Amino acid sequence: MKKHLIIILSVVLTACGSSNFTEEIKEVEELETNLQLLQNTFNQIDTIKVVEAKKAYKQNMVSIKNYFVPDTVNTEFTRMMNDYKNIKVGTRNFASEYKVNKANIALLKTQLAKLKTDLENDAVEADSAASFIDFERINLEKLNESVGTLVYNCETVVNIHDTLTPKIIDLVNNNTP
Repeated sequence: MKKHLIIILSVVLTACGSSNFTEEIKEVEELETNLQLLQNTFNQIDTIKVVEAKKAYKQNMVSIKNYFVPDTVNTEFTRMMNDYKNIKVGTRNFASEYKVNKANIALLKTQLAKLKTDLENDAVEADSAASFIDFERINLEKLNESVGTLVYNCETVVNIHDTLTPKIIDLVNNNTP
C-alpha cells in the first residue's frame, strides 16, 4: 500500500511540475537573457564622467564667451568649438533618459518573471501566450533601442570631453588677460 501511495504521489507531483508551455517558457528565458545583457550594457554607462563633461563644458563656455570675440577666432578654433558643442547636445536630457531606462529595465525584468511564472503554472490561456510573449519582445526591442541611443550619446560625450576639453582649457588659459 505504501508503494502504491508513493508511486501515485510521485506521478501527481511530476504531472503538476510540468507545463504545457515549455517552448514559450524557453522564449521568455531567452528574453530574460537578452534583457540581462542589455542591463549589463546599461550599467557600464559612466554617469560620473558624463556629468563631469557637462560641468566642464558649461564652465569653459562661460570663459570662451567672456574672452573670445567671434570675428577674431580662426577656422580651426571654430571647428573645434562646433565639435565641443556636441557635449551640450549629448547631455541635454541625460538625467531623465537614464532614470526612465533604468526604471524600464526593472519593470521589464519583473514582467518577464511574472509571465514565466504564469506559464510554468499554466495560468495563461493557450491562445494568449504567444501574444504576451510578442508584447514583451516588442518592449525589449524598444528598450534596446533607447538604451543603445543613450549609451552612444554618453560614449560620444565622454570621448569629446577627453579629447577636446584639455585643448579648450589650454586655449582659455593662454588667451585670458
